Amino acid sequence: MRVLNETPDELSLTHPSAAQRAVGSVFAVLGAALFAASALGRGNALFDALAAAVLCALGLAALFANTAKTVEFDKRNGEIRNRTRRFLRMRTSAYPLAAAAHVELRGERASASSPARRVAAFLVLADGTRICVGEARSRSDVDATVSAGRVARFLGLSLIERNVRSRPFKE
Repeated sequence: MRVLNETPDELSLTHPSAAQRAVGSVFAVLGAALFAASALGRGNALFDALAAAVLCALGLAALFANTAKTVEFDKRNGEIRNRTRRFLRMRTSAYPLAAAAHVELRGERASASSPARRVAAFLVLADGTRICVGEARSRSDVDATVSAGRVARFLGLSLIERNVRSRPFKE
C-alpha cells in the first residue's frame, strides 16, 4: 500500500488498482479512435462501429469496477477507518484504535509448484478482525514488509511474522 499522509497523529494508506485503471483507459481510448476511424469512412463502418462500442464498453466497465482501498489511523480521535470502493459504492468500517492488538505479516505460496509467493500484512484487532494494510504478489515481499513495519511503528504494536522469509526491515 502507498502512504497518502503521515503525521505524528495520522497515517493514511491506500491501495488503488492502477492496472485496472490503465487497462480501462486504454480500451476506452482505442474504442474512441476506432469509432473516429469508422466515422471517417475507413474500412467496414458497421464492424468498426460495433468493435468501437465493445472496446468503449469494456474500458468503461474496467474503470467503473475499479477497486480502491484506504486505511486511516487517527490517534487524535482514537479511530481506525477502513474504506473500500467497488463499482460506484463505498463501504466504510470504523474501529477503536485501542482495539488494535498487533500487526501480522503472513506469507503463503501461490501454488505448490510455483515459487511465487503472496505476502500480506494485517492489523489484527483484539476480537480477531483482520484489516489488510499491505500485500505483495510476487517474489518480492518488500512492499508488504514496509507497510507492516510502518503501521506497527506508528501504532507502537508488535510485528509478528508467520511463514515469511526473514529479511531485515528497511524503509
